Amino acid sequence: MKANYGIFIAGIIIVLGGLFLFFVQGQDMPGQLPDLSMNQPSDNTDNQTIVTEEAPLPIPPLLKDKNPVPNKAEFQITAQNSTKEFIAGKETKTMGYNGDYLGPVIRVRNGEEVSVNVKNNLDGDVTTIHWHGLKVDGDKDGGPHSGIKPGESWSPEFKIEQPAATLWFHPHPEQQTGRQVYNGLAGLFFIEDEVSDRLDIPKNYGVNDFPLIIQDKRFNKDGSFQYELGMHDVMNGLQGNTMLVNGAVNPFLEVPRGMVRLRLLNGSNASVYELNLSNNQTFYQIASDGGFLEKPSEMNNIVLGPAERAEILVDFSDLKKG
Repeated sequence: MKANYGIFIAGIIIVLGGLFLFFVQGQDMPGQLPDLSMNQPSDNTDNQTIVTEEAPLPIPPLLKDKNPVPNKAEFQITAQNSTKEFIAGKETKTMGYNGDYLGPVIRVRNGEEVSVNVKNNLDGDVTTIHWHGLKVDGDKDGGPHSGIKPGESWSPEFKIEQPAATLWFHPHPEQQTGRQVYNGLAGLFFIEDEVSDRLDIPKNYGVNDFPLIIQDKRFNKDGSFQYELGMHDVMNGLQGNTMLVNGAVNPFLEVPRGMVRLRLLNGSNASVYELNLSNNQTFYQIASDGGFLEKPSEMNNIVLGPAERAEILVDFSDLKKG
């Protein structure tokens, strides 16, 4: 029987089998706008730091391919309004793809012909889906002016013509992108190929290959999201003081002994994070936004800006159970 090790994701701290993975907002980074830290007062002061009991980390499901024909894939995505209890006993109005918050993982292969039927079931909101990082013609990508009206659908078809990578999808309607992503419309998009097939890395999704979608939020006392943009927010972007990982506050994850693959996405609207382990243990970056690196890069911290992705390997072999 394999021993399991805990990843405790608490507030703005992730504990990896007894190791802390800190989320620290970057300061004085090249090209960054003046700092608006999480501790700086907002124009709206009804902003609660949420503390909850630990709960299992949600793992987004893999979206089922509806087309049985080889080298072809067909998916159904529905953008919808919902509610979710981030705080026990308090319902938060949310948006999600095929669910209450965030969305499933679309997994495809290089060379596949892909079609996606996107249905807009949002109440009164025009939306789109932008395939962030995907090489696709402009008319197949949901940009700001290609809106899907409520009750209508859009069915782009495209061929995957790029190497293995961790990408993501999210709405991009004109002047509403930030609000819709903040409310939960986002999902991961994996590309696999012959290279990823033969690499000796963890690739059993949900067992030793895990996504971590990192977001910061502001909550009002009633549990609702606070998305009322003040002057600082308009200038620097909205930043929150409560961390979510895969849509959960303070989650934990049991991981197997040995090497574990973490697919990191900074899904926040504006915050920049520096991630590191509390005991300064090194880990290995194996991929970035565009796919696999030529060779693993050993490091003990990594910085991710909004929308950036990275894949890292963390070795849990020497850690004690628990």
